[in-house]
Amino acid sequence: AFEISGTSKSTEFSTVTQHENTTLSKENFFQFAINCRETWNLLDHYDDIVNGVVARKGQSLTEFTPLRFCTSDVGPKLKDLDGPWRDQIRFLKPNQDETSVQKPPSRGLSLGWVYGRNTGGSQALYGEGGEIFYPAGSMILKLYTSSDGKIVQEFFSEHFGHVTSIDIFRFDDHTGEAIASADSGKDAKICVWSTQNMRSSVSFKPFHQHGVSKLCFSPSGSLLLTIGKNDVLYSIGVYDWRKRTLAFTSRLIGTDLYDCSFLESDDSFSVCSDEVFFWTHLSSDSSYKLNRGVFNRLSSTEVMTCIACTGSVVVTGSISGRIWVWEGRVCSKLLEAFNSGPITRLHARRESNDDVPNLCASTHDGVIYLFNRKLELQSRFCLHSRPSEKDRMIDSIFLDKSGKILMGQNSNLYTMTYCDEQSLTCVMHGHLDVTGFAVNPLENEQVISVGKNGTLKLWDAITHSVLRESHIDAALSCVAFKPSGDQIAIGLATTESRPNLAKNSYMVKK
Repeated sequence: AFEISGTSKSTEFSTVTQHENTTLSKENFFQFAINCRETWNLLDHYDDIVNGVVARKGQSLTEFTPLRFCTSDVGPKLKDLDGPWRDQIRFLKPNQDETSVQKPPSRGLSLGWVYGRNTGGSQALYGEGGEIFYPAGSMILKLYTSSDGKIVQEFFSEHFGHVTSIDIFRFDDHTGEAIASADSGKDAKICVWSTQNMRSSVSFKPFHQHGVSKLCFSPSGSLLLTIGKNDVLYSIGVYDWRKRTLAFTSRLIGTDLYDCSFLESDDSFSVCSDEVFFWTHLSSDSSYKLNRGVFNRLSSTEVMTCIACTGSVVVTGSISGRIWVWEGRVCSKLLEAFNSGPITRLHARRESNDDVPNLCASTHDGVIYLFNRKLELQSRFCLHSRPSEKDRMIDSIFLDKSGKILMGQNSNLYTMTYCDEQSLTCVMHGHLDVTGFAVNPLENEQVISVGKNGTLKLWDAITHSVLRESHIDAALSCVAFKPSGDQIAIGLATTESRPNLAKNSYMVKK
């Protein structure tokens, strides 16, 4: 009920009628709200949709009373009002069982192809059979070549939020090869699923309030390590994923967490931020114990951006482009800066092999470094030279047991054999920061897209390839084809350096 708190002095001499009963029922309040003059003026001005009414020829729809707001005497009862009513009354609190997540239609449409991937740190990785797995929106895609030579995509679509992290592990039992994936948001969940049937065997909600930013399997595969955020504090969780139980949790105050990794066994793991933190499990009946990393004489205040474990050695990459080598929790060695920007990703293979590199590092400037088991530099190469620093950054790198490297740059995915730079191939095209697209009115299989970084791409929707690509020194906001299909109009967005561009557009011949 809605209670009137009493009569104030400001209304003492007003014409308001005062009653002894100062309680107004919810039903009476509803009747007042939906029948007052302000409500009907609002409906007369905005509401032009009438439900359940058919107008006769020559009769105006304005003659009918809109059915979204009605009294109990006219139209349907309040409790019988359905979806369109809820869509319009924004000031009413929705039922608790309603969800903001809308599932795709069960029939009539089917997903054929997804262009692009999640950038900014979401890992892309190889499967045991050479398949490529990577997140795209709320899905994880499986990309492979079929027996007849066609490129095929399969989809894991059991997440509702933006997928932030995936990891892969090969089990010796009936589980086979499995992927753990996590997403962000208040409805985030962790899924462990088979790479063969693309269906989850286990799913559960993490304790992180805002989802998971990174997860990884333990060396045995029985545990999952996650980092995420709870309100203003970053938190760490260790899960026995088969039992769906939280085995350990910890929080760090006053610092951001960027990466995490189990070490040589399930009994120890590490997290990097502006420091390096180590947790050790001393016995089966004790919890993990926290220890700070010791820089020894290699004093540093740098931010550690990524971490990996190769054998018994832990390596971290920093924002200065250095690689730090740790023995236990003591920093024992420093590999000097490589003059190619911050280290963005580190990846070490779980299986050791002297014939191929064991550790790979990527940088903000698009350079990749390969190291052997002794952490000696084996090779260095630059993926691409792009006009923008943002476009050169490599945000995903994965090294498989055969020496093939999978790299993510500028929303694209590239593969290469570590000993042959000429084998570099783009296996998946994407477009970073898309702001608009248009379909050729004469050739429907051609689609053009534009982005904030000034890139235009002309796509073939049949082969899923990029036919043409060009760059303009401006942020692009929209694009449209001329009806003849031989020209396009491109809108320019306002930038700090060119604030008046939003008023202009120009034509570009195909």
